[in-house]
Amino acid sequence: MTQQQDVPRRNTIDEEDPSAQPSSNVVPNDDPLQALGFSVETMTTRLSDLEARSQKAESRVSDLQVKLTQEPRASKIQVSNLQSRLAEIEMLLGLTSMRNHSNKWRKIGSNEVVLDQEIPGDIMPFLLPKDVYSIVATCDWKSKSFWIALLVIFGLQVSLLVLLLLDQIGIEDDNILGTPANVELIVRAAQILALVIALFSQSDLRQGIEGISEGLPDIYQGDEGFQTMGPARWHFAYFIRFLQGFVNLFASFVLLLQAETVFDVLLNFLGVQFISDLDDLAFSLGGKGYFGLSAQRIIQDIMQARFLRDSKPNKCRRKSHVIGIFAVLAVMVGIFSNPAIQQDEGVFAIEAVTAEFGDEVISFLGLFNGCYRARKEGPSLNRRLIYEQIGSEVDGGKFGYCDNLEDGSSEGWVFFQGVSLEDACEEYLLRSDNTNTFDLLDAAATQWYTKEGQLVDYLQVSQLPKDSVSRNFPECGLDIFNQTIDSCDLLDVPKRFDGLQDIGSLIFEKIEVSSAQAGDHFDATRSHPIYLGQSSSEIILFTGRRWVLTTAEQIGDELSSFRDDSTWNQSAVLDYFYKQDFRTIEQTQREEHPWVLAVSDIVDTTTDTGTPLALQWYNVRYDSNTNQSFPFADLTRPQEATLGCARCDDDLVRCEHGGKCVEGVCECQNRATGVLCQDAPLGDGRCDEFFNEAQFHYDGGDCCGSTCTGALCGRGGLSFAFGVDLGDNTFQSQYLDDGTIIGYENCKDPQMETFTIELVPIDVPLDDIPMTAGEDCGLEAVTVICDGVLYLRTPNLYMAESVDEVEKCHEDAPLIQPLHLPPGVKCELSRPLDDFEWFYEALIFRGNNTDSTSIRQGNNSATSLAWSVPSGCLQKVFTQYLDDANRQYDTTFPEGGAIQRMASDGTSALLCTLDEDLVMERYALTMFNVSLGLRSQTWQEHQCYGWGSGRGGIEINCNEDDQVISIENGDLYGTDMRGGTIPSEISLLSHLSYVDLSYNWDIVGTLPTEIGLLNSSLTHLNLRETSIMGPLPREIFELATLTYLDLGEAVGGTIATEIGLLSKLEYLNLEGGWGEDGYIAFNGTLPAEIGKLTNLSYLNLQKNSLSGTIPSEVWLLGSLMYMNLNSNTALGGAIPSDIGLLTSLTTLNLHSCSWGGSIPTEIGLLDNLRSLHLGNSLLNETLPTEIGLLTNLLALSLGGTKLSGTIPNEILQLPNLERIEFSGSLLTLDLTAADFSCDETIVELVVTTTNYWSNEITWEFTTEDGTVALLGGGGYFGQAPHHEKVCVPLDACSFTLFGLQSESIEITRLGKVYQIDPSWNEDSVAVNICA
Repeated sequence: MTQQQDVPRRNTIDEEDPSAQPSSNVVPNDDPLQALGFSVETMTTRLSDLEARSQKAESRVSDLQVKLTQEPRASKIQVSNLQSRLAEIEMLLGLTSMRNHSNKWRKIGSNEVVLDQEIPGDIMPFLLPKDVYSIVATCDWKSKSFWIALLVIFGLQVSLLVLLLLDQIGIEDDNILGTPANVELIVRAAQILALVIALFSQSDLRQGIEGISEGLPDIYQGDEGFQTMGPARWHFAYFIRFLQGFVNLFASFVLLLQAETVFDVLLNFLGVQFISDLDDLAFSLGGKGYFGLSAQRIIQDIMQARFLRDSKPNKCRRKSHVIGIFAVLAVMVGIFSNPAIQQDEGVFAIEAVTAEFGDEVISFLGLFNGCYRARKEGPSLNRRLIYEQIGSEVDGGKFGYCDNLEDGSSEGWVFFQGVSLEDACEEYLLRSDNTNTFDLLDAAATQWYTKEGQLVDYLQVSQLPKDSVSRNFPECGLDIFNQTIDSCDLLDVPKRFDGLQDIGSLIFEKIEVSSAQAGDHFDATRSHPIYLGQSSSEIILFTGRRWVLTTAEQIGDELSSFRDDSTWNQSAVLDYFYKQDFRTIEQTQREEHPWVLAVSDIVDTTTDTGTPLALQWYNVRYDSNTNQSFPFADLTRPQEATLGCARCDDDLVRCEHGGKCVEGVCECQNRATGVLCQDAPLGDGRCDEFFNEAQFHYDGGDCCGSTCTGALCGRGGLSFAFGVDLGDNTFQSQYLDDGTIIGYENCKDPQMETFTIELVPIDVPLDDIPMTAGEDCGLEAVTVICDGVLYLRTPNLYMAESVDEVEKCHEDAPLIQPLHLPPGVKCELSRPLDDFEWFYEALIFRGNNTDSTSIRQGNNSATSLAWSVPSGCLQKVFTQYLDDANRQYDTTFPEGGAIQRMASDGTSALLCTLDEDLVMERYALTMFNVSLGLRSQTWQEHQCYGWGSGRGGIEINCNEDDQVISIENGDLYGTDMRGGTIPSEISLLSHLSYVDLSYNWDIVGTLPTEIGLLNSSLTHLNLRETSIMGPLPREIFELATLTYLDLGEAVGGTIATEIGLLSKLEYLNLEGGWGEDGYIAFNGTLPAEIGKLTNLSYLNLQKNSLSGTIPSEVWLLGSLMYMNLNSNTALGGAIPSDIGLLTSLTTLNLHSCSWGGSIPTEIGLLDNLRSLHLGNSLLNETLPTEIGLLTNLLALSLGGTKLSGTIPNEILQLPNLERIEFSGSLLTLDLTAADFSCDETIVELVVTTTNYWSNEITWEFTTEDGTVALLGGGGYFGQAPHHEKVCVPLDACSFTLFGLQSESIEITRLGKVYQIDPSWNEDSVAVNICA
């Protein structure tokens, strides 16, 4: 409420409203304390409290005023906020109430003070109701509060109630209030009680009546603004209060009437009550300040105000509101009684329903499909109506309700037939799930069971329209009857019922009654026609769920008597079926014998056409455990027989396959047969152009060689052979031989692959043609056979009649013949070449022209050409992979060779249908066989088996998912492999982790760059001693998972810095050596990036041409165990002290490098070292004694160095040292000081070789019995003497030296020297050193 609107109530703190002064004709009260209503003691306490609060308020007001002064440019919003805070202080102190409220009684409308003596003593003051309608009554109609209360609160309540009623009331329905069919008595009692409570708890209704009847009060005590109240606003406020209460009460009435359970009654009552209390809730929240300060002040004023009327109302007026309340109660009870009575009479119950039963559980339930009507007169079952089958009220099915099913603990609806109401709850056929509903539709929506507890698969119950009764229930059969009046009157059975040889009729005639003959209505059976066999006593009729095939004899003698010879007494048959209930017929057969021979598929309301045309039929299955004569449909034994219409017309029943209808009879065309020409000549081996379409499966496959199955397949299938018109009579009589012509030139099946055969004349001079007659010039018969099927056979074609026309044999005109082959076949073209001279060569093209490159070519003497057509799956896969699809056939390319092998192996096509990824792996393996020239033929069996057996095979290993994980060389070494390259298709082996093709000089070419695509799987790559040429592709460094790389004696060049990317590498062998094309080695410097290989444990770079120094990063490879840099003569410098960081080393070979300076003492830190080779280098100075710390050292090679001095005793005393080689150095050995701590005899060997290029020399010590006691040697190259000191057992007296010639060998044993001078051609020499 704005400040202007609230002027009568709001004044400043320091001013008095002049209008608040009493008028001159009002006598002021002499005692102000008495006028205020306080005693002296109360006033004293009140003044003390007000004084303290006033001081606090003055302080806060002063602060705010100062703030306003300091901010003269404050925005209007800031000023408004400060003024609001001032108003809050007023409310805190109660200053507003003190200003605008007093204990004076004033007249409404004049603000005159009323003296106490003028107030009647026997009239009690009253307060306004605590709801928003009091705001409407007291606030000026121009105020914002008035309209908020009216539109927001009242509008919200009424809108919710109206929406609720609109949702619950069906204006267009007969049952407007949505009254249920009936309710339980306990629910009825709860409805009445809730209705009474709703009326008396509806305070808005009661207060509205009281306020209107008693009118506006005369005087009040409270806020001065109440003086503006008037009768119009007062009655308006109490009228809308009454209106809201009445609508609320009406909504309660509707919802209570719709309730079907006590819980629904309670829930609906509470829901409406909540809406009714919204005005009270809004008033309460406003009083607590939830809607702002202004609303809070107004509500507090209303709550504090008291009102009086200046005179007592008369008795009639005082009791009018009481009379009104009870009048409303009487009306509500009266209104409620009417639908309650109608519920008991069944007025609101569903009048008629349709029921569809499934026959999967109880076979004869379909007989009871139809309409059911509620019986509203006569007995009922447990206050529920009984629904009877219309037209079969006596013997038909019925629905009823039982409250004592089974053991009496369950209740629900039942379906029964043929029993009394007293026995219905015990002898029922079906029952619903546990329910107490009065509505059959609600019960039908639950699960239903047989009496034995078996679940019912299908039960559909639907309500019939209200006007169905007045229209004689057309939905129950009349609609179908009218629909089938003009239906086909003759049924054709083109194929007899299988297994029913006694069924002789192939034509059935329709009979049906008129609507007048059928009675007042049609049920599901009577609405359908009956079909009688023309040649025997078969009958086809509808049983409510299925059509059945039976005979008159099967049903009974009476029906059999209606057929005389070959004619039926149709009227008697109609009387038999239509004047008695068909269900009675079925019941009479139960004790006799089964009478149904075959049944159709299910027919329901959505599929019922009124005739049995085009339905699937089944053999029958009878239940031997029951006496029911109606069978089940045996879905495991379907019949091939179908029923068609035997009468044609130009509208509904047309002749098929080009036939013409002439006076109701079809004249068939295109070799079709049948009453309606419905039997197409498919699959007889003859290609009919009319049926050569996709819808007829291309004449049932007759037009293509792979799909044709008849005896005449391909005969007459060629009109032209290589351009020659075979239909020419002259040609046939004079030139066509007696051979049978086979062909499929009209094959249109898109699944077939088209090929073209071309015969090309050979350029031979005419004079060289040895011809004596025209018969020698011609084309030999061409035959194409694929997987044993003959696809093409042409005759011998004579191209010249005489020698004078010999040039015809040499014409350049294209001689082509199309060929249509299925995917997945292996084909061979053959020609005998024995009837004519050879003047033509054969070519085969893929496609229907010869513009592309041929896939096969044979010279003029070739008698056959073979090729394979990949399966459809293989073609799809390889077409996506290859740029040129023709390469699938061209064996001049490796890809074509591989695919052709796969197309003919019998395994790849099957594998392709299972997993396309695996077939691509198989393709990659096949490329290995083709590209490497392997001669293995055992790879055909499976992806992962049969690759390693036989010479020239490779070994394949797979994981549990048949994915290739390794390729090994198997027994390739030393075989007669033709050789080849590693194919780029290796990248297709996406799970490949291990590749070892080492020691195969026949593997040539470069390493394919596609190997980099295996960057997530490959861990092992060994191509040692192959003929692969460098440089290495950069992609090899993308193999992030690689741990093993061996390219020794295979690849050279420079070591790329990208090698550092192989962060997981553990084994690296880049050894140089001799290849078939010369020496292979790496050159340049060793990249520092090799130090990034922190997992490296094996490093072999020997026999290369590396130069420079070893990067410092190499000495940081803490995992390195083997390091061989032997024979890199340009690699050197000083051995750094960082060598001591390689504490994991077991072998260190720095032989034949350009090392200089001394051996660092840090070498003694390599306590795991077993072999140390530092020979043939520029190392000088003396040996560090720290070598003596290498307790695991077995061999020490120092020959060919400039090291000097005596070998330290610490070295000689190493416990595991077996061999010291220091020949060619300046080192000396003090034998007297040397102590190997051997228990055996100490023997010194001195060996001098004569040939630098000789093989390694080895030796052995053996005992008298031939036991080898000690083996040694190796590494003896060059002219310098080699010294070794070994421990030999005392009984090992025989010394044998193996290898090529040496100048001399000296052996010292126990101080005695033995000299050996072998001859130049001796392979070995032996001496006894114990003599």
